[in-house]
Amino acid sequence: MTRGAAVAALVLAGCFSKPGLSREDAGMDAGSDAAGTCTQAQASQPGVRVSTAPSPVVTVMPDFDVGFASDLGSYPMPEQISLGGDQLLAAPFASCSEEDRVGVAVYPNFLIAADSTTNTRSLERAVVGPAYTELVTHWAYELPTTCGGTDNRSRGTTSWGFFPDGRIVRHDTVVPSDENDGITATCPCGGAGNSSFIITSFFVLARAVLAEVVQPSVGEGNASPPVIAAPVVLQHDPSVCVRSVGGARLAMSWRESPVDPIVPTRIRGLTNSVAIVYDMSNSELSTVGEDTEFAVTTILRASTALAPVDCATLTTQVTNHFATPLLQAGAGTYTANERGFYELPLPFSEPFTIRPSGGSIQGAFTISVQLPDFTGVATSAENIVWQRDGDLFTITFLQNLISGDTITVTPVCAVEA
Repeated sequence: MTRGAAVAALVLAGCFSKPGLSREDAGMDAGSDAAGTCTQAQASQPGVRVSTAPSPVVTVMPDFDVGFASDLGSYPMPEQISLGGDQLLAAPFASCSEEDRVGVAVYPNFLIAADSTTNTRSLERAVVGPAYTELVTHWAYELPTTCGGTDNRSRGTTSWGFFPDGRIVRHDTVVPSDENDGITATCPCGGAGNSSFIITSFFVLARAVLAEVVQPSVGEGNASPPVIAAPVVLQHDPSVCVRSVGGARLAMSWRESPVDPIVPTRIRGLTNSVAIVYDMSNSELSTVGEDTEFAVTTILRASTALAPVDCATLTTQVTNHFATPLLQAGAGTYTANERGFYELPLPFSEPFTIRPSGGSIQGAFTISVQLPDFTGVATSAENIVWQRDGDLFTITFLQNLISGDTITVTPVCAVEA
């Protein structure tokens, strides 16, 4: 069954001067197409926005902002997450062995977060658009001579993919050492007494704004106490959801890449905060081999009081994305890439249909597709957000795609030879 009764014609950048601009707003006749014009467009839904400041703020959806530290003086990781008016992140600043806001750690050697100063760091605006935005943070860290010898360098990246339905896909890669590195007692984060490395990806949330830390096995409203006490540490499955005092919710789930056996998260109760930590599998090592890479993907999905969704639903949606439901487009069948969208490798010049294959796609989903010689697209979906870069169209469909549903995508506005 096709979702949406009407065909929504969307004209992307190149037809009009800005996304969603109507024919009349652009000073064009609303009648039939003429040379150099496009079919009248339906304005897309509002999408992701990014400020141009050195410390950029990404507005993922209304009431959901992620602010990054500037790469001019520190590692450009998120330093604030504002959800429904609540500032979620906390910075304990107790020691470098204690997690700080958002980051990665190779304990006991070092921790990388918004205030960390590393030898090399940069923030790359890889893709900026309303349907999909991707920022990539790069870092390198020269290990002290007392912690790994001379010319020993750690490096890594964290990519952040932002979608207009409130979904974020984070992908961390960490190379702890470019030499065979053993644990020593003089590492900066208090290596004395430690016999192994622990390589982690983490978030630290402010206790004052948390109403509940929800474990899927317990369910919302049933935790006792609602927020884990300090200094308790819970081993937990790789999904967790938090509910803020303002009624917002944020669910997150982790998987390693390539997919390894699922490893539980740790939820640590600190005095003024709660740390949610993912220990990368097989990472408690007495030595780290030369150029060994560790990687993990985190999917987050949020809701606010403006459009509330409970924790059970959000958790189902994030784990569904990890289940990589297949999407059939034309004659091909595809799985989502590690960046969180379906990348169709073949160009289309004729209408094609998309449908789920072997299951349903829960929550919004995104495709990228080459439409050579066209500057617009029409779909049978009612709510979409789009962007165009040359021949490449990225379209986020703000709906579920249930088994049996289809959506038709039609290239429109052919470029004249």
